[in-house]
Amino acid sequence: MASEEDLRVYFEGNNLQLRPDDEPVIVAKCVQLCKDFGLSAETLALKWEAHLTNSKHIVKEITMEDFQAFSTALAAKQPQVVRKLRAVLPSSMRADTLAAPASLAVAPSLFEGFDYGAGGDDPMGFMPASDASAPSTADIPEDDSMDEGDAKGVTVHKQHTGVVTKIRGGFVTSFNSQLPEKITSSRSPVIVFEPEVAPYLCNYDPVPKKAEALSKRLERVGERFAQGLGVPFETNFSGISLEGAPVAAQVACLPPEEKDTATSKLTPYNVCAQGVVGEGSNWMRLMLVHGGDSVYYNLFPGQVVMLNGNVPDTMVRVTSIKTGPPAQLYKPVSSCKGFSMTVAVGPFTAQSDLDFTLLSALVDDVKANTPDILLLVGPFVNASHSELFNLEEDVEDLFRDQVSADCLQRLKGMEHLKIIVVPSLEDIVHPHFLFPQPPFPKHLFIAQDNVKLTSNPTTFRVDEAVTVGVSSVDVLKDLSANCIIKDKPEDRMATLCEHVLSQQSYYPLFPPETGVNMDAKHMEQIEFTGYSPHFIILASDLQPFVKVVQGTVFINPGRMPRSFARVVVHPSHGDPLAVRQNTRVDIVKV
Repeated sequence: MASEEDLRVYFEGNNLQLRPDDEPVIVAKCVQLCKDFGLSAETLALKWEAHLTNSKHIVKEITMEDFQAFSTALAAKQPQVVRKLRAVLPSSMRADTLAAPASLAVAPSLFEGFDYGAGGDDPMGFMPASDASAPSTADIPEDDSMDEGDAKGVTVHKQHTGVVTKIRGGFVTSFNSQLPEKITSSRSPVIVFEPEVAPYLCNYDPVPKKAEALSKRLERVGERFAQGLGVPFETNFSGISLEGAPVAAQVACLPPEEKDTATSKLTPYNVCAQGVVGEGSNWMRLMLVHGGDSVYYNLFPGQVVMLNGNVPDTMVRVTSIKTGPPAQLYKPVSSCKGFSMTVAVGPFTAQSDLDFTLLSALVDDVKANTPDILLLVGPFVNASHSELFNLEEDVEDLFRDQVSADCLQRLKGMEHLKIIVVPSLEDIVHPHFLFPQPPFPKHLFIAQDNVKLTSNPTTFRVDEAVTVGVSSVDVLKDLSANCIIKDKPEDRMATLCEHVLSQQSYYPLFPPETGVNMDAKHMEQIEFTGYSPHFIILASDLQPFVKVVQGTVFINPGRMPRSFARVVVHPSHGDPLAVRQNTRVDIVKV
């Protein structure tokens, strides 16, 4: 158990300075916190440092009021951890874990020993049907309760609930609607995936490690911007000038000084920028508004920009803010032979039950429309689902029975179909809830030749001709909440998509929004791999859309209670832009 002496040592090592008058009481209460939640002194100190780092206020000396805020935040996070453990731990450990907070301390080591699976000997990484570790399908009965319908109105009946779900078939919106809805014949495309995220331990990132990761990203993106603009660049503000080499810097929000009144939201008056750590003058406040005039800005925290200006006093008077062009579209190695793809984003069950009628209806639609690829993006079982604590069976068993054994097995006979499964940070059955996120563990799925478990985010190539990028994190909503723009754009959604493309990252915002647990050490794995995909699919709560931004087709299919997407890529030859011109996308009502 943590002692007061241990706590004082780790508090000092993590720059946690306690107000002398409150120090004895705070330390004593921290000993009790460690006991209640099963934390070591080191872990508590790291959590408190993380809490202060993400706080909206500057805390010079920690008071009892600050302790109360931290302990409340720590306690609020425990139910989510319990739900995660309930899904991940073996049955023999679950009762003790839910009863005793001390066992929460084992959570970081749970990710060791899981078989996430990179696909065995299959170069495309699809699951081998002979996988001995997967449950057998011999005892799974045929599902005779499903009524297949036509493509315009598929109905699925769940006998045990009486719930009826129907895909109406109307379109929310269409892109290139003049093109045919189907290609001439179904086929089995060859799919190659970019390197995936391997499982890693959930360790807290100390501030120096985060700073190092951000500096490396700044250098990578700054170099690419400089090449695109055809200019050299500086990495600290001592070399800034009005017309010379721009300074590559990362946008940040000026820390507030008064904790009762200040806000941490970015405004035109609290913008600062960070250069490469350790290189001269690397932090400056930016003056965007000069008297009654201002430079054009379109900024968000974490954005890499190229700045010109001068330093009349203690602030940079900015005269130019630029970002470089995005990387070029992937150049096809071969001609596009054409393919069709259905894209659906969870949740795949209603908030009132865990019957997965939405997913079942989608499966019937896939059987009716016979796409070449089915892309399923989580969450499948949301960690916040209201029925989880009323669930009598193991949540992993529920997932395996309803998603894999029932819905996906009904697609097993479609030999041409490739099923790609992308997890979400909200998936309770996924043991890893940091971003970037490894694939689902293989033991959750019944072995099936045409199922591929991939990471979040992921990028894959179809027939070495078309590239598709996917992320289940709602970057559009988070950017929308944090972006400041001088003049209202004609198409705000396209502007947000342009940020993703320009920054070459599936989540360029830093610090991330609450709920996006980003691991800074793996930040490079959420960036594009040297080129811009032809399609970028971003799961979002915002209005579904299809937009072309600098040659890339961005798709938000919506979530399954409302809509999903059908993508048909007709054959094209050589030119990357021809992919966009020969693609039809329909957002379909559910």
